[in-house]
Amino acid sequence: MQTYQTTLTKKTVFPNDVDLFHFSLDNPKGIVFTPGQYIILKVPNGASFVNRLYSIASASTQTGSFELLIKRVPDGLASNYINTFTVGQKVEFSGPAGQFSLKNTPHAKVFLTTGTGIAPIRSFILSNKGHAQKYHLFWGMPTMADLYLLDELKEIAKNDPNFKFSVCLSKELSLEKINEAGRRFFSLGHVNEAVLGLIKNLPQNSLEFYICGRREVVESLREYLYTHGIDRSLVYFERY
Repeated sequence: MQTYQTTLTKKTVFPNDVDLFHFSLDNPKGIVFTPGQYIILKVPNGASFVNRLYSIASASTQTGSFELLIKRVPDGLASNYINTFTVGQKVEFSGPAGQFSLKNTPHAKVFLTTGTGIAPIRSFILSNKGHAQKYHLFWGMPTMADLYLLDELKEIAKNDPNFKFSVCLSKELSLEKINEAGRRFFSLGHVNEAVLGLIKNLPQNSLEFYICGRREVVESLREYLYTHGIDRSLVYFERY
């Protein structure tokens, strides 16, 4: 497995304790990875280290750098370590690794995710501009206040007729605070409720599903798809 010496060149702070880190490659100068793969950070733990795995959130065509979307966990070992990173800091990673990847098929791709589980999905989308298949993203977030990357998703949807997305707000009671033109990007409720319409309206053998998120979220969504007749061979997932 390759070791990468990097420099943190940018850190963007998002709501809900989420940060987007941009690392440039020092040695080697480039990275080759398959969208959906992760990179490994060694986190100090007393006299030893523990590994933490982070999905690459940037395009695979962006070979001189990569981005990680990380949620800070209160008192988390890795969170406390990463929170000390400042722009200009040297950080060592290893990788890439992982089998979560888009399949080269004509099926429409349906992405189901919550929170920072969007990281590898973002890499899928940014890495495959000009894709012929339909892309449908259903992204679960609690409230509007928790949201980030919205302008980026809107810009992608504006320029890509084969990409549509819906932010599923599980704790909002209405969409009144969103202007009428923007409401088409949102739904109330959970991801499973939003994707049901797509499942009912399109032939099931024409869709592939890619799920990423916390273990309990992934398992719940998988079972939901199976109970609605989706073939297990068409469901791919990554848990964290």
